[in-house]
Amino acid sequence: MSINLHIVLNNFRNDSRVLKETKSIASKYFDKIYIAALWEDGIDENELLDNKREVWRVRLRSRGLPKNLFFQVFKYFEWIIKIYIRFRKEPISVVHCHDLSALPVGALFKFLKKTKVIYDAHE
Repeated sequence: MSINLHIVLNNFRNDSRVLKETKSIASKYFDKIYIAALWEDGIDENELLDNKREVWRVRLRSRGLPKNLFFQVFKYFEWIIKIYIRFRKEPISVVHCHDLSALPVGALFKFLKKTKVIYDAHE
């Protein structure tokens, strides 16, 4: 089974580029595609886009903490760890990082699971 993981540090509400990209590759290259995003109030934590693509939004326990640099870094590391824990047992063949902030998660998969990583900066 070929599984692809896409990682974005946003709520994945209006990310048309990632939607188009995952739709295009789902039909040809992967059996399953997961999109890991950031949860916020008013959005479903899990969202099934179609029979191959699924969005999982990470709920941060630290979300209510202050927005100063120290706590933002703490929240960021919680996000990274939760994504790794959620997908570590899945047979992920490619991790697709859509911005610089997602790259450390990709690196974690690369070094701990020998997964291929794609860095696709949108900017």
